[in-house]
Amino acid sequence: KAKDHEKMIALTLGTGFGSAYIDNGIPVLEGERVAKSGCLWHVSFNGGIADDSFSTRWFINNYAVKTGKNLSGVKEIAELALQNDEIAKELFEKYGSNMGEFLSPWIKKFDAQSIVIGGNIIGAFELFGKFLNQKLEDNHINTNIFLSELMENAAIVGASRLIEDKYYESIKNLLSKM
Repeated sequence: KAKDHEKMIALTLGTGFGSAYIDNGIPVLEGERVAKSGCLWHVSFNGGIADDSFSTRWFINNYAVKTGKNLSGVKEIAELALQNDEIAKELFEKYGSNMGEFLSPWIKKFDAQSIVIGGNIIGAFELFGKFLNQKLEDNHINTNIFLSELMENAAIVGASRLIEDKYYESIKNLLSKM
């Protein structure tokens, strides 16, 4: 999705919060412009780590705390939001706003031209995307956001690049750090 952009951040939103910094197609794992190990899941946020705030369990736990109801996943909560359940709608607003607040300094530091988001939670992007965009805009960030269409195939497609000799040579020294 962001192949025409030099610098991008890729996110996977689902069971966990996955991320990668990419500069000209090469993962960036070290340096002042990226989080430790080139990923964001472990970065402090809201009294915990980012993984606590941007994974499926955040939705399930917060919905249960607010309603006493234990649901199995984001899809159920999204369906409730679409049926005008105020608590579900509020959770998606908070999720998007929190994500924009969390990502803003990292986008600026890396000077990312785009964000590519994948994972099962993007099925509910229509419920949180505008709040993410608004928070980025509030933080004076104008970056492209793309939703991955590859879903579960993304890892296979990415791994297949390793058979390209030129690409493999450019990242082989990074493999032991991933």
